[in-house]
Amino acid sequence: MEFLLIILVIVGLVVAYNMNKTTEVKTYPRLTNAMFSAEGVISTVDAKRLFRKYMLDIGYFEKDEATEHTEYFAEAMRDRAIELQDDINYAKEALAEAKKEANDFTGLTKDEIVEAKADIPNYIQYAQDELAEAQAALSKFKADKRDFFIEYINQQTQEHH
Repeated sequence: MEFLLIILVIVGLVVAYNMNKTTEVKTYPRLTNAMFSAEGVISTVDAKRLFRKYMLDIGYFEKDEATEHTEYFAEAMRDRAIELQDDINYAKEALAEAKKEANDFTGLTKDEIVEAKADIPNYIQYAQDELAEAQAALSKFKADKRDFFIEYINQQTQEHH
């Protein structure tokens, strides 16, 4: 009886192994900017609609999962906007700190003050450039979700399989 049980377990393991071995990994197309018309922008509403339709069309998820996955996508868009706003806030703090340091030479020698005064315009310019870059990134993101849409879908379909 024990011998029969051992045989059944071995047969079960062999069948399970063969099923896993023959299961194909499904591949999905990689999105690129070239796949979209150059005109127009993708709004938040359009991005959610296109995400749902595209992922259903390629068979990435079933219809009953579409709402849940679309909400994950929408949440990721909100998170990206927050990250970009955080970048702006950080850049503003860095600029304020650079400007503050431009007027505070407490504890420095004359030579250090001369050196600090020479470096201050560079620090301030760098902080201003960082702030402008962060503001431009948020503005671009708010205006058009195309890059985020492509990046998110490729991350989901290419890296998780």
